[in-house]
Parts: sequence; structure tokens; C-alpha cells
Amino acid sequence: MSKKEFSFNLAEKMAQAKKELGGAEYQEPVSKPAELMIKEKAKEPVIQKTEKEKKAEESFSEPKLFVSGRLNRKDCNYVARSLHISESLLNDINAHCKGSESAIYNYLLTEGLKKIKATSGMIHVDIKDMEGDGGS
Repeated sequence: MSKKEFSFNLAEKMAQAKKELGGAEYQEPVSKPAELMIKEKAKEPVIQKTEKEKKAEESFSEPKLFVSGRLNRKDCNYVARSLHISESLLNDINAHCKGSESAIYNYLLTEGLKKIKATSGMIHVDIKDMEGDGGS
């Protein structure tokens, strides 16, 4: 029997079986284990969110800053630096800014420096003042 004859016979047998079983209306019955699995899945408890997750969701709204794109490290000179950021400041940045972390930090630093340059005189900041409330 050639491949052509075999595939023709197979197609013919499948068409006959489909006809006998009710055509396109035929649906394969769900096995008992599958029914049990569905019922068990429905009984599974819903995972409760932690207070921290709830608070993060409540405080989250659309970002106030969205930085798109990637840093052009090939043509621009960027210097890698270790940066220590307070946890509360980082939470604020994550809550209000979306996009590339490095690009966000560069934008925030640039805007901060613009304000410093625009100020006449000297600005004195005691780090203790910032650490008390996380810079907010």
C-alpha cells in the first residue's frame, strides 16, 4: 500500500467515524479525573496579599514620569557608579516613575541639578533631615 492510498484510506475512515459519532457536533467526554481536577481547582483558597502588596497597589496610580528608550552607551559617555538610595525614596521612585532605571536616575539627577543651578547662593542640606522621612 502506497502512502497516497494509506492517507486516502485513513481520511476515508476518519470521515466515516465522524459521521457515525455525530459529525462536528461530537464532543469528547471529559474524563473523571479532569472533572475532579476542575472541582479541586475551584476549592483552592485564594492567596491573600500581604499588607505591603495591598499598600503598594493602593498607592499605585499611573506613573507621573515615564522614561522610554535605552541609554546610548556606545556613543555617549556614561560612568558606572555605586548608588545608595534610601528604601523609602526607592519606593517613591518605583511608585511614580516607570522605564529604564538608569534613564530614570539620569533624568531625576538632571532635573535636580537644573534647579540647583537656577538657585542663587548656596544650598545646605543635612543628610539627617533626609533620612528622617526618606526624602519625601
